[in-house]
Amino acid sequence: LAQVSGQERASCSTRAASTSQEMEFHIFIDPLEVPEEEADAELRCRAALLAMQERLSARLSGCIWHRACFELWLWTAQDAACESLLDDSVGTHLWGRFEFGESLDDEWFAVDLLLQLTAEHPDLSVCVLDGDGELLLIEAAYSLPRWLTPENARNRVFLRSGAVHLLAPPRKQARSSSIPPLALGEALAQLRVDRLTASDAVTAAVRKRIEPVCTGALRLLHKHHARCILPLPVARLLRADPHLVSAACASFHARDGASMRAAVRLPRFSPKGAGLVHSRVAFSRCMYAQLAAQKFLPPVEAGFELHSASPRDRGALSLGAKLSFGMELLCLTGAAEAQLGEATVAGCEGSRRSAEEVAAVLRGAGDPRWQRFRASLAARGFFRGELPSADLESASPLYERFLRVAAEAFLGSAPRASITPWLQREAARALRLLAASTLPREEEFLFDAASFAADDDTSWMSLSEEGLEAMLEATLSDSQQERAGGAGDADARASRERLEAERLGEVARSVGDFVEARAGHEGAEVPANREQHVSFDPDRFVRALQAAVGADEFAQGGRSGVRGADQSSMLNSNGAHGGSGVDDDDDDDDDDDDDDDD
Repeated sequence: LAQVSGQERASCSTRAASTSQEMEFHIFIDPLEVPEEEADAELRCRAALLAMQERLSARLSGCIWHRACFELWLWTAQDAACESLLDDSVGTHLWGRFEFGESLDDEWFAVDLLLQLTAEHPDLSVCVLDGDGELLLIEAAYSLPRWLTPENARNRVFLRSGAVHLLAPPRKQARSSSIPPLALGEALAQLRVDRLTASDAVTAAVRKRIEPVCTGALRLLHKHHARCILPLPVARLLRADPHLVSAACASFHARDGASMRAAVRLPRFSPKGAGLVHSRVAFSRCMYAQLAAQKFLPPVEAGFELHSASPRDRGALSLGAKLSFGMELLCLTGAAEAQLGEATVAGCEGSRRSAEEVAAVLRGAGDPRWQRFRASLAARGFFRGELPSADLESASPLYERFLRVAAEAFLGSAPRASITPWLQREAARALRLLAASTLPREEEFLFDAASFAADDDTSWMSLSEEGLEAMLEATLSDSQQERAGGAGDADARASRERLEAERLGEVARSVGDFVEARAGHEGAEVPANREQHVSFDPDRFVRALQAAVGADEFAQGGRSGVRGADQSSMLNSNGAHGGSGVDDDDDDDDDDDDDDDD
C-alpha cells in the first residue's frame, strides 16, 4: 500500500491477494436502445444505486454483520485499476465486495439481497464470486448440466429476474470436449435477448440454501442477544453504534501478545474510573459462539474481578471483559491511521450539501440532467408511488423527503470502494464517537433486574448425537433427490441411455444363459416357468451381441452377423495351407465318431 500513489489510493481498493472469506458481486444494468454518452450512463447507474439503497434500507437497518456490512458502490473507468475477481474489462456498473469472515450466513444473506434486487428490477444482471470461484455453482453442484465445468463456467452464471440463469453453449459445442470461453459482453447481450436461460434446478438449490438464513418477519440475519457487564464508555459506544461489536469481536479474536501488553490496563475503557453497567448487546450467532468459546482470564490490572462475581453475573462479566479488551485493541490499532480512515470514510459517504444548494436543484426544473436523474428514480419506484406536484410546498411530506434525498445524491458523489481496511475504518468511527458529545448518558444504563430482558436461548450452540444423525440423513436424502432429479435435458438423456444399457444387458445375459444351459438326449432343457410367448427383435439382438463382444465392426454384416469379405478372406487363407484348415479337422472328428458307432 505504501507504493500506491495518493490518487490511486482514493479511487480504488487494492488487495495483496484474494481470500476465500471475501465475496464480490457486480450488477450490470441493461443499456438503452439508443446510444448514450458515458456521463449519461453513469447518471443512470447513480439513480439505480440510490433506488436500491433505499429499497434495501429496511432489511439492512437491523442487521449485525460478522465482519463488514453489505454495501453498493459505483464502478467507472477510474476503477479499472482495482484488483477484482472479475477478469473482463467492463463499463460503468454497480459492484460491491465485503469480508464475511467465518460466517457463511452473511454471504448467503447477501445473495438473497441480490436475488431480491433482480426480482424487483428486471433489467439487472448480477454475477457473484468469492475466493473459491463460482459460489452459486458450488452450492448447486448436483443440479448442474454435464457441459458445465469449472473451466468454462466464467461469465455463464448470472442472477436475473429473481432466478439463476445458465448460458449454455450451442449444441455442437456442448457435445465437444472443449467449450470456448464466453466474453462478458457476449454473455450480457445473450441474457437480454434469450429468455429461456433460467435454470429451475439451480435456482431451487440456491433458494434452499438461503431459506434457513433469511427467516422471521423481517427476514433478518440470525442474531443473539446477551446481557453484558461493561465499562460505561464501551456501553455508550455500543449503544450509539451497535455495529461496532463486530469490530470489537474481530480485534479480540486476532489479539497477540504484543497488543495485549499495550492494552493490559485498558487506558480508554478501564472499569476502575468509569464503573460497570449492564447492557443488552446484539451479536450475530457466529460472533457470539466465537466470543463465548474463547477461554480468557482478564489481567488483574484491568479491574474485572471474575472470582468475586456472583454465578448469575459471572458470564455477563466475562463477556464484558472480552468486549472491553476488543474495543481497546480496536482503538489502539486505529489510532495511527485515524486521520486516513476519517478522510476515506468521509469520501465514501459523500459530503453533505447545504440547504441552499438542495433548494437550488429543486427549483432548477430546466436542468436536463436533474430531470433525467429524477425520471430514472421514478421508473425504479424510488418515490413509492407518491404523486409529484406542481410545487414542492403542495407535495406530500413523504414525497418531499424523497425528493430532497434525491437532490442531495444528485449533488454529491456516488459511493466508491475504500482503500482503508474495514477494521481501520471501524477504529476511526469509534474514536470519533468517543470524542463526540452525543453519546448516551449514564442514566440510560440503570439496571433493573425485573424489567431487564432475559438472554436468548443458547440451545442452538449444542448439538446432540441424535440431532447430528438427523441432519446427516436429511442432507443425504436431499443429495440423492438432487442427483435423481437431474438438471435439464442432459440428465434426462443420460437416464435414457442408462435404461437402454440395462435392457441390452438383460438381452446379453439371456443369450449367455442359453449358451451355458445343459442339454439332454432330446435337446435343450427348457425351464418349466418359461414364458410361452417369446418375441424376437433381430436388431436389438445384434446390438446386444455387439455390446457384449465389444467389436464395433460387428454391425457391418447386417442382421445375419456374418462379416462377409473378412470371412471369405479367412477361408481362403485356410485353404492356402495345404488343406489343413478347419474343415479337415471337423472331418477327422466325424470319422472318429463313425468308428465309435461301429
